[in-house]
Amino acid sequence: MTLDEVTWFNSYCFTLTLGFLASGILGQNIGSRRTMLIAAITYITCCFTFYLSTSVTIILIVQAFVGLNIPMSMSPSYAYIVEIAEPQLRSILLAIGNLAIIAGSCFAVMMAKYIHLKTIILINTIFPVIGLLTVYLLPESPHWLASKGKLREAENALLWLRGWTEPIKIESELKSLNDSYHDNESSHKTVNSLKNTFSPYLTRPFCLPLVSIIYMFFAHSSAGSFTLHAYCIVIFKKMDPTFDRYVAVALFDTIRGIGAFVYIFVVPYAGKKKLQFFSFITAGFSYSIIAIILLLKEKELVNYHVYSFVPVVMFFMSTFLTSMGSFCSIVNYFQQDFAMLALE
Repeated sequence: MTLDEVTWFNSYCFTLTLGFLASGILGQNIGSRRTMLIAAITYITCCFTFYLSTSVTIILIVQAFVGLNIPMSMSPSYAYIVEIAEPQLRSILLAIGNLAIIAGSCFAVMMAKYIHLKTIILINTIFPVIGLLTVYLLPESPHWLASKGKLREAENALLWLRGWTEPIKIESELKSLNDSYHDNESSHKTVNSLKNTFSPYLTRPFCLPLVSIIYMFFAHSSAGSFTLHAYCIVIFKKMDPTFDRYVAVALFDTIRGIGAFVYIFVVPYAGKKKLQFFSFITAGFSYSIIAIILLLKEKELVNYHVYSFVPVVMFFMSTFLTSMGSFCSIVNYFQQDFAMLALE
């Protein structure tokens, strides 16, 4: 593929918005579990289409569907974790999901050095198949079942998720779940205006976390989070031409994985907010150092051979820091009533 074709291949992020909208609609109507099943089937179909493709055009079209399908799998899976997990486990489970994504990317890059691309695609098809079978065996979210008035099924699902414990041990949790959706249902019957309908989403507990999320994702994306991986080889060649391209991308993914792994153990002690803002600020500082050094190199104001290690070190540091400050955990800034909307 040419550089222009690689650019189009990496532009799947434009279809992410439609995917998020679709995942929100499907998640509310058919539940997170069924949405994940649809996403897994779509991934399997895309993998086989990639394998059978004979032109760049087909690859680009399928990649657009992959971009559409990414939110279809991520949003309901994160929502499912938030709904079924106990509060003290949510951040860790969300971080493990992020770690799994990074590990899969690193695994594919490492295989690319020794195995043909189409063989890698067939190997990668195994994982959505395993995901499809695993999700099929899971119960539906108790929150979604309760919201649809299926309280008996919600109780059975909650018992399964808590390790087939005795009903008396989940009685308070089930009652809280039932009361929450019963109150919401009663309040919806008395709402007659759009102002009252949207008033909960204009309150301070919702707006402040929402503004923080929008700003952080905007800054994170502006720094090149979507394109950094695609142009990792080009970036390394500019910073240090001696780097092997496969080693460079493998190191990039490995450091991302280490950052996500460290996050799992650090977050119980440092806290989500402090860790989030620390990684955000220090990663921005690292990007600034890289930009300054490369600018001075282009202006021939410094001897780049002396400082060539600085951009490489800062690049790896920023990668580690952005991975350690998992954006998934920011959903915990919201109150429980707003968590699902935040994920969508």
